[in-house]
Amino acid sequence: GPGRGAAERPRRKARRRRRWRSATAASAAAARAAQRTAMVTLASGIELEVTMAGDDAAPTMLLFLHGYPELAYSYRHQLAYFAAAGGYFVVAPNQRGYGNSDKPSGISQYRYDVLAADAKQLVAALGRERAVVIGHDFGSIVAQTAAMLHPDTFSAVVLLSVPPFYPLSTFEQQQQALNLPHNYYFFVHSGYWNVAEETLNDVEFAFINFLTGALDSTDALLLPTSWPVPAVPRELRDAAVTAPLPAWLTRDDVATYVNAFRKSGFTYALNWYRAWNATLDAFAERRYPDDYVMPQPTLFVGAKRDLPVLRFEG
Repeated sequence: GPGRGAAERPRRKARRRRRWRSATAASAAAARAAQRTAMVTLASGIELEVTMAGDDAAPTMLLFLHGYPELAYSYRHQLAYFAAAGGYFVVAPNQRGYGNSDKPSGISQYRYDVLAADAKQLVAALGRERAVVIGHDFGSIVAQTAAMLHPDTFSAVVLLSVPPFYPLSTFEQQQQALNLPHNYYFFVHSGYWNVAEETLNDVEFAFINFLTGALDSTDALLLPTSWPVPAVPRELRDAAVTAPLPAWLTRDDVATYVNAFRKSGFTYALNWYRAWNATLDAFAERRYPDDYVMPQPTLFVGAKRDLPVLRFEG
């Protein structure tokens, strides 16, 4: 009767969800199996751990640049998709300071022009002259910088989450372009990052929170916006770590990030933020005008609930 059908619907939905989870896990495993990782030495002598997929003789190279606090692993699905589509050689490095890539000391080693040079040199080290560069989060900033400084290497640009704001302009220009409130001192205040780093000792909770928004604020711990940084009660941390994961995320996925950052720590990754002032100083005599337009075809993609988009919308 009608009542029986109504009772059966939730069970059917649950079965579909289980099948979807199983198919997703199998697809992810197949995608990872098709990808290869190698250490690549750049012209500067820096070694990067690089994940590649697809035909390295394909006509178009896509270079994916991760953000903070991520890894090349963040692009595992995109690498699999474009490799299967054919016609693409797809590449995602662990950028300097991340994973098994080199981690030079000194804040100036993480200036945005230095990170952009890594991207250019990686293209050349892989035997290419041109590439499309795609960046997410802080990788968007590196992608913008690379496109601005090396237009002969990067033929097109895709920016994910962080919109165009021309990172080699003055901080005032950036603040206006991003619609940042004046108290967003954390971009330029290096002391802030030292305090923020101290909050990241619970690496598993940090990544559960970052990847799932467990506290309904995906950057509440990893990029706190008040000082001193508020402590998260232990009961909330425990609840977040043990809660069921969303269908698109597995415990193995979480473990990949947790293990990598337990090994490397967050110091070098946070040096990207600490280098903000050093980048501005290095380009004090080379500013881009307010009406600068990037010469390459450029695409920005953001989501309605993406915190960087919500912060920077103007």
